[in-house]
Amino acid sequence: HPDSYKGNELAGRLFLIDGNHQKALHHWLKLLKQDHPLNYLYIPKIMEMRVDSLERQKLIAHFLALARKTRYPFIKNLLQYYLSKLYRENHHLKSSRRLIHKMGWITHWKIIGPFDNDRQSRFNRPYPPEHEIDYKKEYQGKRVPIAFRTLPFADYDGSISLKSFFYPNNGVIAYGVTYIYSNKSRLVDLHTGSTDGIKIWLNDQLLLRDREKKTYAIDQYRLEAKLNKGWNKLLFKSAVENKEPTMSKSWRVGLRITKLGKPVNGLRITTHPKPYKSLSDGSYVSKNPHYAFPKVLKSYLKGQTTDSKLDTPYYLSMWAVTHHFKNQAITNLEELIKDRPKSSHLWNLLGEAYYSNEEWGKAVSAFKKSIRLDKNQHMAHFNLARYYFRKSLYDKSLAKFKSLMNLTKQNIDVYIYLISLYNIKRWYYDALLTAQQMVKAFPHSYLSHIYSGKQYSRLRQWQKAQKEYHKSIRLNYSQSYAREKVYKLSIQKDQFKTALKSLKRLIFLYPSEIRYRLNLSKLFIKGMKYRLALNVLNRLKKLSPHHPALHQLMGNIYYRMGKRRLSLKSYKLSLKYRPENLKLREYLDFLSPRDYQFIKRYDLNDEEVRQIISSAPKVNSHPKTKGVILLKRQLIEVFKSGAYYYQIHYIIQITNKSGVKKFNQIRIPKKMDKLLKAVTITPDGRELEATVFERGKISFPSLEVGSIIEYKYIVEHERGEWLEDHFYTLFYFQRNSPILRAELILSIPKSKKHKIFVSDPAIQQKKDHYKDRWIYQWISLNNNPIYEEKFRPPFRDLARKVMISTIPSWKRIAEWQKSLISDQFTIDNSIKDKIMDLTKDKTSLEEKMKAIFYYVSNHIYYLYNDVGIFGKMPNRCTKVFNNKFGDCKDKGTLLIAMLKEIGVKAYYAGIRTNDRGQLIRRIPASQTNHIITYIPEQKGIKDGFFLDSTSELYPYKYLRPNSQGVWAIVLKGKDFEIMKTPSYPPQRTLAKLEYKLSFVNKVLKVQADLTAYGYYARRIRRKYRIKDKRKELLEKFFNKKLNGVEGLEASFSDLKEVDTPVKIESHFQVKDYIKNLDNTLQFNTFHHFNLTSTFTAKEEREHDLEFLYSFQKEIVQTLKIPDGYHLAHKPKSFSFRLNDLFFCSIQYKIEGNKVVCHKVLSIKKGKILLKDYTRFRKLCIQLDQSDQDTLTFVPVSTN
Repeated sequence: HPDSYKGNELAGRLFLIDGNHQKALHHWLKLLKQDHPLNYLYIPKIMEMRVDSLERQKLIAHFLALARKTRYPFIKNLLQYYLSKLYRENHHLKSSRRLIHKMGWITHWKIIGPFDNDRQSRFNRPYPPEHEIDYKKEYQGKRVPIAFRTLPFADYDGSISLKSFFYPNNGVIAYGVTYIYSNKSRLVDLHTGSTDGIKIWLNDQLLLRDREKKTYAIDQYRLEAKLNKGWNKLLFKSAVENKEPTMSKSWRVGLRITKLGKPVNGLRITTHPKPYKSLSDGSYVSKNPHYAFPKVLKSYLKGQTTDSKLDTPYYLSMWAVTHHFKNQAITNLEELIKDRPKSSHLWNLLGEAYYSNEEWGKAVSAFKKSIRLDKNQHMAHFNLARYYFRKSLYDKSLAKFKSLMNLTKQNIDVYIYLISLYNIKRWYYDALLTAQQMVKAFPHSYLSHIYSGKQYSRLRQWQKAQKEYHKSIRLNYSQSYAREKVYKLSIQKDQFKTALKSLKRLIFLYPSEIRYRLNLSKLFIKGMKYRLALNVLNRLKKLSPHHPALHQLMGNIYYRMGKRRLSLKSYKLSLKYRPENLKLREYLDFLSPRDYQFIKRYDLNDEEVRQIISSAPKVNSHPKTKGVILLKRQLIEVFKSGAYYYQIHYIIQITNKSGVKKFNQIRIPKKMDKLLKAVTITPDGRELEATVFERGKISFPSLEVGSIIEYKYIVEHERGEWLEDHFYTLFYFQRNSPILRAELILSIPKSKKHKIFVSDPAIQQKKDHYKDRWIYQWISLNNNPIYEEKFRPPFRDLARKVMISTIPSWKRIAEWQKSLISDQFTIDNSIKDKIMDLTKDKTSLEEKMKAIFYYVSNHIYYLYNDVGIFGKMPNRCTKVFNNKFGDCKDKGTLLIAMLKEIGVKAYYAGIRTNDRGQLIRRIPASQTNHIITYIPEQKGIKDGFFLDSTSELYPYKYLRPNSQGVWAIVLKGKDFEIMKTPSYPPQRTLAKLEYKLSFVNKVLKVQADLTAYGYYARRIRRKYRIKDKRKELLEKFFNKKLNGVEGLEASFSDLKEVDTPVKIESHFQVKDYIKNLDNTLQFNTFHHFNLTSTFTAKEEREHDLEFLYSFQKEIVQTLKIPDGYHLAHKPKSFSFRLNDLFFCSIQYKIEGNKVVCHKVLSIKKGKILLKDYTRFRKLCIQLDQSDQDTLTFVPVSTN
């Protein structure tokens, strides 16, 4: 049956697997002879093939024939779209435009952007266009104020290239609005496609919300929308994710309106605001995106026989792949493979889906599985070679592609990769030979001639290269690469007219591509035609007014024309739009140093600096410190947008040789904008310039004791790093060196509300105003150093400080964080399968929760990611699950998502761990550094509690010591709550060691039983997790207590059982431990607490003692009285308790023929104040003396 649909479908698949694209295309073209709904899936697959000019003609004929007879509107629209592309390639531009016009594209828009969307953080948070449409109003954009402007034009395929009209176009959001008039109320189909996230409102009612990361494709969604009679407002929000500049190839949106596949009559579209009936009731039409998989096709697949129903996920995955829904494609293929686990083809397709989703490990495993099932699976071999190439494993990739070349000559991509690999190896002649073979094998493919031209260019055979590029253009009129190469070659050969012609044709074909217009202006500049270059750039301003390259080129032109003022203005605009352009910033500073009025007004003058230096104390006046900070000064100017800049000024005196080493190199911010001063002042008064030898560091020459270093620099921030429209800072007046003068001066607009926290009344504050700004000045003199001490409170709690924040409330912070996490909890089949596997034998809700918690805490590796915690976006739970690693917020996301699947509500909770100091509740700001999870009271859970998904090897419901007793900001649904985490009593963090001792033949026999709970149990689980090393580690432990341990035997409880305490039972012996002096036995108890050396080693302290968590240790030593002896001397028992915080006891007692020494050290979370330190130290010394006393035994016959 040569015309069998199923037969040709399968034959095409098989030839594609075998790498024979031409025969696959032959069979799939036969499919188009029938008006079949599956053609909707195969038309994009055919277009993905690299067809040559002859095959293109066949395609056009088949597409036209099918378009005339098909009864399916969705297929007809698809054919129109692809026919328009084919016509463009054949230089039939009018025919192409005519087809696009018939598809109902909306091309009239008012657009606004870019707004910030760092890490997709603002997708769910509204910007002003969601509340108001005001074309006259300006709004704060990502970097500069922005306003609505008219879309100059749509692209040739009906879509809008937002990348072309906005800068920056990376990690940003844009809006588009238009008004549609309908002569009657009607239902229509609204088709849309987008890069990454998209939201669509019709008359203020949300029709679509999808955050999935994807590439643009036509008709990714189909929405049934109701147009009211009269005017209707249509608004879209497009959010593009952060990408590397080289990866940011596209940012597109396309919307069209049809009914039964045809444009709707009776509609008018305008960008002028019109009155409309708003439906802003907060409703959302659907919780799930309306993927544009045709209903007719769904019905067809449902109607198939039972055996064919397995094809449904296959076809769904085909659709998802061609429309760039990677996660959906993976889900469908994983489902299909469960039923067909031995299908080599499906494993290869799954690998391709993983590959496109950058799940590299899974992709490689799938490709290798496909090859194991079928060694002749050409496409799996090809994909594996492609993976090796992507990961720079060039030798492996080359070997694979060479073997593929020997198997088949029909895959043009093999030639392309081989040429690229030869070039990487610098085997240019081999690359040329391969390109020539490619031209022979595919003479009508424009790609063959492009790669041939590239090789001739590399070998500097310019004429042959240009000839090949012209051939490529004849074969595919609309492709841009060959035209760009012709332009560049023409520039090299000074063929101005040819270069100009190529550029103008590129601009005509691709009006949205900014780079072609920029190149045109550069060409005019090279030809010294400055007026023409300015005309090009002025027209470009209307397309992309904030593009930095545009303004930099204008600056270059004005500079060459001698118009210095206009040149500087253009350069400053360029820097405003791209502040990270350090080369231009340096050049601009050379031309025109910046004028910081605020700094000029409040900076110290030379005489004031000289006075500070001359009043430096004697070098030996601070013997404990490496240097004395004579001045620490910061000036900050904040702007309405949240942008700010600051100046730092330090003057430091070196007091000893350690200080010379410490201050020889000073770290400064890597993004420092201007170094104002960096000098060494020698003891004899000479001033030596410092050298910046590495980014972020200053090296000071000729330092010696008594030298003074002075440095001053400026740093600019376009926006705040955190909640970008707000400002927050924390200034410390103390360090680990004395600071004789610490000063902070802040300038902030009066209109910007702010909160201030001053920690110490010793800090003097002045408030003044200048024009429309408040000027604050805080100064503190003679600030003592904060030295390192054991059990010292955290530096943050001790230091004098000022905190300033413009964030209005913790509620604002909670809203921000919720906007980051709201879409990160969607799980896939692999996570569902894992949950089922974890909970299958669990009966109670508690057991299921435990199983999930232990999986996330112990099997998802914790990887610290220092990009900010509370205020940065976590990865999606699916990515964390697949990667098997994540930081605290990532692991929390996965835990919450998995608990949700079993019906348990769980919330994010941001905390500041107690080792980092207290969270200051009065100042809403970025103060948290860790994410844990809160489980509220709910059905099946009596009381709320916290879980920490980073608590590897800890018991369930047990928080790590540094997370106990701290404030937690809990994001509860639409609300939030600030509550304290629990502080556990000492008994929950307990280590108890019981020794049973006996003296036999001068040998001390020891049985030691250790029981550990909480943090102590975790330490043991971690330390002794390797079985083969347990004995060695345990011997080391006991030898520290009793030197000379022999014959150790030990048994451990199951260390994987984290819900139970750790138990270690051990037996060993020690020779010559008990001293025998004239038949008198002396025994010293061991395993001492050593309170004096641990807590009170110094006679005097600088700071309070603070215990950040509660813990308890118990040592019980039971010694059997040697036979024939009795106890002659027993040390005195001693115990003391201080402020119900610190309790220590040593009790000696006789129980029959045994002496028992029971030691207890119990400490609660809290502080021992400095005023109690002397008494506390005396008590520690007394207890240690009792602990070191000796038990004396004499023979029974001796009195």
